[in-house]
Amino acid sequence: MKLTMKAIIRWELLCKKPFSKLDYDNEDDIISLFYVCSQPNIIESSLSEFKNDLKEDDLKRMIGDFERLTSLSAQFTAEPKKRPKTKETDPNEIKEPEPAYIKEIVPMLVMNGLDADFALNEMELYDLPLFTQAYDQKIKDALTAQRFWAYIQVSPHLQEGSTPESLCPFKWEIDEKEGQILQQAEEGTSIFKAFMNSNSKKTE
Repeated sequence: MKLTMKAIIRWELLCKKPFSKLDYDNEDDIISLFYVCSQPNIIESSLSEFKNDLKEDDLKRMIGDFERLTSLSAQFTAEPKKRPKTKETDPNEIKEPEPAYIKEIVPMLVMNGLDADFALNEMELYDLPLFTQAYDQKIKDALTAQRFWAYIQVSPHLQEGSTPESLCPFKWEIDEKEGQILQQAEEGTSIFKAFMNSNSKKTE
């Protein structure tokens, strides 16, 4: 059994939810996953027919294959990056972003140059963040270049000391800068507390 992007997209279309919401305790979710994985190229039977023909031994074998597949894939999975803290966000109330659909991400990557056959049939799930990060960086680089040339054109009319960043700061730059400032403030507070605690122990 191979968990391809094509199979995941089919699963999302069947179950009407993002793949990250797959419930391992939900029999329908798991059987639907095995159904799309068992027919990688052409759909030759319906989901209901697959369920009717599925034997208990086959289900146990598929579960074992899937558990092995996920355990092998887990060793390549990186820890998710933490969102930068900003002044607008209470660090204790950071909301998780809405789960994304693979059926929306993969076509976007293909339309931006990623080989369709590789994306649908060869790319592993743990490879996806690498390509989405590269796509994000490509967009950032393009916007940064556009801002630079816009800055060159209007620079004769700007005040001395102006920069492309001051002309048009991007949201990710603001978030990164505020995150760095808050991190420095937190580090300074922790150092101050450690200093005060060490002094209080000396005076006891």
